[in-house]
Amino acid sequence: MKRPVFLLSLLCTVLLAACAVVTPTPAPVRVMTASADASIDYALDGEVLFIDVVSPSGTGKAALSLPASAIPRSIVLRLHLQGLEHFVFAYDDVKVMAEVPGQAATAAQQEARQGPDAAPEQLSPDSPLWLDIRRVQPDAGEDGYYEVTAPAAFFQSGVRDFSIEWVDFYR
Repeated sequence: MKRPVFLLSLLCTVLLAACAVVTPTPAPVRVMTASADASIDYALDGEVLFIDVVSPSGTGKAALSLPASAIPRSIVLRLHLQGLEHFVFAYDDVKVMAEVPGQAATAAQQEARQGPDAAPEQLSPDSPLWLDIRRVQPDAGEDGYYEVTAPAAFFQSGVRDFSIEWVDFYR
């Protein structure tokens, strides 16, 4: 009599284990760089996509495409550069441009064009197109980087494809 009970409990255990929730691996971000020496890596941490850009020449551009299945709530770009003279974040018909004087990322001047024939408009920090830019300087002996957060308007647009351009003023 004990044998059927044992087999039944074993069968129930196997069936319950088969019903366990399986977390799918997020689909990869597609990256195409137009710079031979640039390397771009990314990692998803919760709902934030971190994108690391290393560019020894200091100039470059890349096109990125997010998977439809896993649009993050935020994108943080880490540009491993000595300086950031010029940065562009473009999607759809929107092009956001930032100029960072010296290493004072907080004093960045930003403007946007919304449409191919549109005139540029100056942005203020309360604009949904504003790029949050800051210089991150880790511990002594480590190289710093610029951290750029994608504009809120990008996530409201529903667009999955965007491009970035960068120029390091030390080049």
